[in-house]
Amino acid sequence: MNNVFTFFADHAEQVSCWQHLRAHLRPGTLLLHSPSLELVTAHLCPSALGFAFDNWLQALHIGTAAMSTAVSVGTDTFSVYQIVANK
Repeated sequence: MNNVFTFFADHAEQVSCWQHLRAHLRPGTLLLHSPSLELVTAHLCPSALGFAFDNWLQALHIGTAAMSTAVSVGTDTFSVYQIVANK
């Protein structure tokens, strides 16, 4: 995902999109996001969302060795998260 909601959706629509993703993505699913979710969701209050990202996702740290040379350029802007719960 590449900051898909911030530019194209108002606050209420962003909340709705994240609630939908949380309800439908299964534990174990990986999200590759640019920039980090912490950065693009800082303006969304957990009380509006109904959940906190750190209770739903776990940030994974990937080394450049795990990525091919073709995608390792600019990887500092990518963050990987794993769904740990959806309830």
